Amino acid sequence: MDAEKIKFGNDKCALLKAATATRGAMLDEIAKHQGQCGLKEQFVDMLRSQQSSFGSQAAAVCK
Repeated sequence: MDAEKIKFGNDKCALLKAATATRGAMLDEIAKHQGQCGLKEQFVDMLRSQQSSFGSQAAAVCK
């Protein structure tokens, strides 16, 4: 996260959008291999729902 802060400086919206995208990509990977991770589908669905909400909030704040 420190590298992201340096990269984006004071542009909090750019940092927020990058964090949202990174988390979304991580969730995509988890979903592909959820059985190997020992995660139930419902748990992964819950994470995706939270991610969607977070992304919507980020978009609303950073117009």
